[in-house]
Amino acid sequence: MRIFFFTSILLFSSLHFFSVKAQFLHQQPDNTNEPDCKQTYSEYYEFYKKEYYLEAFHPWKQVFHHCPSLSENMYKHGIKIYRHFIAQETDSLKRAEFVDKIFQIYAQREQYFGKNKHWATKEAIEIIKLRPQKADIAYDILRDLLASDKKMTGLEAVSAFAKVSEKMYAAGKITKQEAALNYMRIIDKLRTTNKIYKKQINRADYRNFNEKYTTIKKQIAQNKANKIYAQKQNELKTLVKKNKQSYLAFHCKSLENQITQNFKNSAFSDSVFVFRLLKEYENTTSIAAQNTKLYYLLNSLSKCNNSDYELKFAKQLYEIKKSSWAASALAKAYVRKKQFSEAIALFHFASDNSDDKRDKAKYEYDIALLQFQADNFVEAKKSVLKVIEFSSDWGKPYLLIGKIYATGAKQLKNTNKLDANAAFWVAVDKFEQAKALDPKLGIEVDLLIQEYKKHFPNKEDAFFLGIKEGDKYKVGGWINETTKARFL
Repeated sequence: MRIFFFTSILLFSSLHFFSVKAQFLHQQPDNTNEPDCKQTYSEYYEFYKKEYYLEAFHPWKQVFHHCPSLSENMYKHGIKIYRHFIAQETDSLKRAEFVDKIFQIYAQREQYFGKNKHWATKEAIEIIKLRPQKADIAYDILRDLLASDKKMTGLEAVSAFAKVSEKMYAAGKITKQEAALNYMRIIDKLRTTNKIYKKQINRADYRNFNEKYTTIKKQIAQNKANKIYAQKQNELKTLVKKNKQSYLAFHCKSLENQITQNFKNSAFSDSVFVFRLLKEYENTTSIAAQNTKLYYLLNSLSKCNNSDYELKFAKQLYEIKKSSWAASALAKAYVRKKQFSEAIALFHFASDNSDDKRDKAKYEYDIALLQFQADNFVEAKKSVLKVIEFSSDWGKPYLLIGKIYATGAKQLKNTNKLDANAAFWVAVDKFEQAKALDPKLGIEVDLLIQEYKKHFPNKEDAFFLGIKEGDKYKVGGWINETTKARFL
């Protein structure tokens, strides 16, 4: 009997609590006495920051109705409170009422604080989540936002626009051509945003690199040596890579699905589809801008490990526009498929048909890398010398030619007793030139010099050939460079 009695009391109390909660949430604000805005704000905020949302609700509602211009944060707090209620509510009608309240909050915030790209993005994402049947409204908001924002659009907006575009396309509410155009816009925004972000993280990373670099230098000087150095260097690379990947939040699957759907479902041939993409941009952007966007699209495909579609897309672009950038894009697609001879031929075409010396330097550098990887040291050297001819102030070609000399040194064993080791003198010369031109290469250069100094000629062997410290020495064979003798 007692058990039944206490159970009844508990049940009655619970029902009463939820009844009071429901009445409390739906009661209208008291309009007879206007509250002290700042005091009421402080009252609800004390509850809010402790996540006592039910207790915060009534004073928040007073501020919302009577003090609409007091604080923009008040609107953010209200949305969070209603989200909490939606998560707790099981009745679909009441949930719908709470959803309506959230959008009333957005409307009133705009009335008193004006339009804002951050809030527009939040509202669009809220529509996608809470009113998926009205995705077209979110689509319009995000499309207009991306079109109007000339600088940096937040990744949240770009990512949301990618998702809602895909939904609209799947539902047949936008055409294939509009979907393709949207993805070009998205790619352009990601490129711009990532470029700006890169500058931001570089400033922070430079400080980290600098601190760790100093520590590593001390460790090397104390002969704690290369394992620690390499480990720290890899840690830094991993950190930077992780930052870039997390920031570049654009969905690979979304991009790939769109491209594959356009190829598979098109009533036109693939080449015609690509041609139409180009035509879409011909009237609105410069050729250079078109090239950059399409080139970035190919790079995005490669990062998503979709080399089949990357190669297919790049081939069609090259057939339509036999330009340097299209040849370079196709060459890089061939590299990822490990078809190196085709890639080298296309990089040659790109270099021969470019009027820009910097671009020529980049294409020749790509050729040199592929030749070096194939142990074709003589041709790789010729290509690097072309790079230096086109861009003498670039550090990386000197770093590469140093590696070519160091790796190809074994080929000089038959030319002179000393040359196979003297090649490392020349290699270190090149590394030091690279570092002087580009201090950012300092960590890699120092590590290489530390390693390759071990292979310098022996002082006794040089003495028998009449060579002393500081003497000029010409390394023969295909290297054919003059350097200065030095010993460990």
